[in-house]
Amino acid sequence: MVHGALAAAAGGLEDAELRAVGRGLLLENERPLDAYGEPHEVDELVAMVNSVYGSQLWKRARSAEEILVEVPFSTRVPALESSEDPGRADAKRYVEGVIDLAFREADGWTIADYKTDVGTDPEFPIRQASCRRQVELYAQCWTQLTEAPIKERIILYTAQLREETW
Repeated sequence: MVHGALAAAAGGLEDAELRAVGRGLLLENERPLDAYGEPHEVDELVAMVNSVYGSQLWKRARSAEEILVEVPFSTRVPALESSEDPGRADAKRYVEGVIDLAFREADGWTIADYKTDVGTDPEFPIRQASCRRQVELYAQCWTQLTEAPIKERIILYTAQLREETW
């Protein structure tokens, strides 16, 4: 729902249109309704999208030379050699995914991924490391598919409005 609403906002929707898209996404995902049949979370979703869309990341993206949102891809990448299967480093594995945000500035491409984690639970550091690996893999795939190097990788924690950049 968050990704769909952010992708819609990237198209330049006005608040009423964004609210309608958010409402539709929440209904489609069978989220709780109030006494009038409206999703409880629509205000929260619209507010979160507006805050993300007003972030430094999105300011950069909107002023970039090229911007792409929700980019699906599928490619083969070299498999990593593992202790379970030594000698298989020449094997390939398929990677499929959706890059949340890619934009090209004068000095290169940036790949960004949105995460909705609040970051207060004990398992967050484990997920955070996994998120970094995912973004690294997406950057590798982007370079393989486009032959364009990545200058920056960003995870935007939407609930915290916090960026992790490397």
